[in-house]
Amino acid sequence: MSTIQLKHSAASEARSSTQEIARQNHTLVQNSLVSDILDAMPQMAAILNEHRQIVLTNKALQRVLKDRDLEAVLGLRPGEALACVHSKETEGGCGTAEACHHCGALQAILGKHDPKANTQDCFIQSIADLDSIELRVSANPLTYEGQHFTILSVTDIAHEKRAEILERTFFHDILNTAGGVQGLAMLLDDAEDMEEVEEYAHLLVNQSVQMVSAIEAQRDMRAAERGQLKVTDEPVGSLTAIRAAMDLMSGHEVAVGKNLVRSPQAVRKVLNTGSTLLQRTLVNMVKNALEASNADQTVTLGCDEIEKKLRFWVHNESYIAPEVQMQIFKRSFSTRGEGRGIGTYSMKLLGEKYLGGKVGFDSSEAEGTTFWLELPLR
Repeated sequence: MSTIQLKHSAASEARSSTQEIARQNHTLVQNSLVSDILDAMPQMAAILNEHRQIVLTNKALQRVLKDRDLEAVLGLRPGEALACVHSKETEGGCGTAEACHHCGALQAILGKHDPKANTQDCFIQSIADLDSIELRVSANPLTYEGQHFTILSVTDIAHEKRAEILERTFFHDILNTAGGVQGLAMLLDDAEDMEEVEEYAHLLVNQSVQMVSAIEAQRDMRAAERGQLKVTDEPVGSLTAIRAAMDLMSGHEVAVGKNLVRSPQAVRKVLNTGSTLLQRTLVNMVKNALEASNADQTVTLGCDEIEKKLRFWVHNESYIAPEVQMQIFKRSFSTRGEGRGIGTYSMKLLGEKYLGGKVGFDSSEAEGTTFWLELPLR
């Protein structure tokens, strides 16, 4: 799909008055055929006016909006109706924030006269929910009684994207690890002395541990996505958790030629949490940092105590561009190719929804990038 190049202001802030919205709604509903056609559409749909405001919705969209009737959403823009986090960042509302430059729904609406651009995928981060609303949005022009409208049809593609990303990520990781296991097994078979046997056997154990970890991670992510992941709290040492993540990632292909170290200032604390999910979250942070690093660069792990909370952090020397920072925790977003956007999203999902902590990051050209997980010391 093509991308519309938006101006700095993203889109116009202009809006129609409440009276004009009511008049436009009346114009459309007085012909029952318009409402009947809209309601017959299986996907969510709305009719927008020239200022991208909702003047009519179908039953499918009303069911998604739940307790909000048509009167409550008349005059709102799509992102405002769906409670997008960026819809409140500026006084102009939906379509006017910096993040809106990358919004597929806005691109579809502004490109409605271009058949190649009027269908876009859109990822809306809801104000009320950690998860993204993943949509495929199509916009088509409608002229009715001399007035210009846009028919916006919306399809939920969350299941499609979820299955695609989990599958691609799993097969990518497991095939790489399985290839390493196969290669080491062949070297072990050809080994001529006990020193070589011991060396290859040790490496083979590390590779097999990575393979089992990848399979368990896939299982846990599928359960987490369905809200079925069980977490059992147990005492975990902070330095033990860091060492386990380092041990698992030190033999990974993404660590080759890079330095993986623990901060000497890392505090030693014991906290009650889900140890497996904590390790998985730290591993994702380390892997993400290693993938962002060049040869000879250093990735550092540490933990600090901050106001009765323990903050685990992973630092790398690279800088994340602003346009990437805005989308970093979206499930399907990645700078490493289609279908690879799961690591940072899983940090957020596991760290916040299941461990009850807070996940974030800081990035600057001078300091590099640090991802962190903050957990309460209970």
